[in-house]
Amino acid sequence: MEYSKEQAFVDTVQAKSHQLYRIAMSLLHSSQDAEDAVSDAIEATWKNLWRRRTEVAEKDCGKIRLAEESKTAERTKIKNA
Repeated sequence: MEYSKEQAFVDTVQAKSHQLYRIAMSLLHSSQDAEDAVSDAIEATWKNLWRRRTEVAEKDCGKIRLAEESKTAERTKIKNA
């Protein structure tokens, strides 16, 4: 059986959904708003996925990682203060 792009997307969403939700919760402070934001982001990504170039997707992922690292650094700074 061939591993499809669709299955790769599903696997990625399943692997990263908790992380996306955690980030959304830290920004929105509401579980319903966070769930909606993650759902909307996943839907928008799916709709645009095949039109986007790989380097754009990688850049977006880099921005998400930077945002998460920034939040982690901020929490560490507050913890150590």
